[in-house]
Amino acid sequence: MLLKHGADDLYGHWAICELKFDGRVNPGKLIGQLGITRETVEPFGFKAEYFYDQMQYSEMGHVFNYFFSDDVARFFATLIHEAVKSSLNLHALGQKLPGIRLPTFFRSWPY
Repeated sequence: MLLKHGADDLYGHWAICELKFDGRVNPGKLIGQLGITRETVEPFGFKAEYFYDQMQYSEMGHVFNYFFSDDVARFFATLIHEAVKSSLNLHALGQKLPGIRLPTFFRSWPY
């Protein structure tokens, strides 16, 4: 999210806001609400239409836990690392279980 100090602050300060379901909440009951689907994976972020409404609850007990970070570069480095690690794991799985049909990208890995 972009944090600005006022209307004249053109560039602001970027921060990461990740959400997880509170442990006291049944995530299945939230499917179909706030953009949450069966495919929603934690941590997640809200789409624009729900973001501002839900941010008002970030400081209080709510159905979500909010995690903020100012280290945007580290966040994206970790995200890329996890994506590559996952793709390597899928490739290894495809080699061990030849009956599983993987997407073309994984069948041709490594380049």
